[in-house]
Amino acid sequence: MSSTVVLKARTFNDPADRLFKLIDQLELRYRRQFLEMVVAIKDELTIKRLTQLIETGRIDTALNLANAHITRFATQINQGYVTAGNSTADAISGVVSVTFDQTNFRAVEVMRNNRLNIIREFTASQRDASRQAMIEGISEGLNPRAQAVMFRDSIGLTGNQQAAVSNYKKLLESNSTESLTRRLRDRRFDSTVQNAIRDGRPLTSSQIKRMVERYQDRYLRYRSEAIARTEALSNVSEGSHEMYRQAYDDGMLDPEEVTRRWNTRLDGDERDSHNAMHGQVRGALEPFISGDGNQLMHPGDRSAPGEDRVQCRCAVSTRIRSKK
Repeated sequence: MSSTVVLKARTFNDPADRLFKLIDQLELRYRRQFLEMVVAIKDELTIKRLTQLIETGRIDTALNLANAHITRFATQINQGYVTAGNSTADAISGVVSVTFDQTNFRAVEVMRNNRLNIIREFTASQRDASRQAMIEGISEGLNPRAQAVMFRDSIGLTGNQQAAVSNYKKLLESNSTESLTRRLRDRRFDSTVQNAIRDGRPLTSSQIKRMVERYQDRYLRYRSEAIARTEALSNVSEGSHEMYRQAYDDGMLDPEEVTRRWNTRLDGDERDSHNAMHGQVRGALEPFISGDGNQLMHPGDRSAPGEDRVQCRCAVSTRIRSKK
């Protein structure tokens, strides 16, 4: 089918700012949904119920209950992909009349794989965190109820994050100055810790409990932000890129008339490899090359290594220039 592009002007620009705004909106939504998921899991896994499961050796039952909520969260994340596709269809409606087909075989495959990957990653990380909490509880000789508390507190964290929380608790218990170097600590407690260290007296159990709870809560919010930023960026880039591909497939746009430009948020927090990409221009179906030499069809490309994808904050602007 021949191209049916009808431009009111010879050049049409789809700016990166449109995608940046959508990424920011989805990021806020995903952060909220992640934290709501954690609350829902904890509401279902009460201390009483968890204690009973631990006493009867049915920890897998508790993990399976958490997995059901993770599956629902993964489905919510996929909705952002469709939102991005529809947004791009609206953005180029002044150029060509298109609609985003979420039943397209590529779109279906992307959403299926993304959903499975989120479920797999979250399930594995939750098992690691819960296992870490259980091992610590057993090594400390805690009773089933105390173990249940630790298990429940680990929900939403990774194994490494749970280990960091446990280590922070030990530092506080030993009056170590190293506890004051933890980036996610609540600095409002610093004077209390400093006074205890200076006076050579231990912190009370209630003081340590409050400090650890705040540290744990901040880690949970930190993880929600990291997940939300990564998934929002990938969803928006994937959905927008797919909408353009569908327009090419249908003959509504000629890929030869399309160029794409990589835009990096230059605010001091960007990766060096993406700083080097800022302003890089490629054809409609041509990959960008990162400063590390990796190929990315768009920001957040899931085929790229994590160091060029996770928490990326870039976006692609698209230019359509009619040759007619």
